[in-house]
Amino acid sequence: MAVHAKSYSITTAADGSATFTATQFYGVIEAIAFRLGSLSTPDITVTDGLSGGAVLAVTGLAADTRYHPRVLEQDGVDGSNLTSVTRPAVTGQLKVVIAGGGDKKTGSVVVLWEAD
Repeated sequence: MAVHAKSYSITTAADGSATFTATQFYGVIEAIAFRLGSLSTPDITVTDGLSGGAVLAVTGLAADTRYHPRVLEQDGVDGSNLTSVTRPAVTGQLKVVIAGGGDKKTGSVVVLWEAD
């Protein structure tokens, strides 16, 4: 698998919200970094845009930060959650939603992922 990195710029609306969707995004997330720029303590949610599967949720981010998100693994027989964790997989779209980021503020999200 090859490692990829990309930075996505985000600008909020007057109500402090923003939604960004990276299409044709397939891979396993290794790390996500948030660069606040002029954003004002936003709440940020990152999901698989097609399945809605959780990747990362952060409330009141106050400084530039890097995360290595992990999700619970499931049993291959009955689908029950295990206690072990793995990197989240995204299968088509990576969706980033910002709330409370301030009126027309800018920041960025940097994603590091593995894919073929």
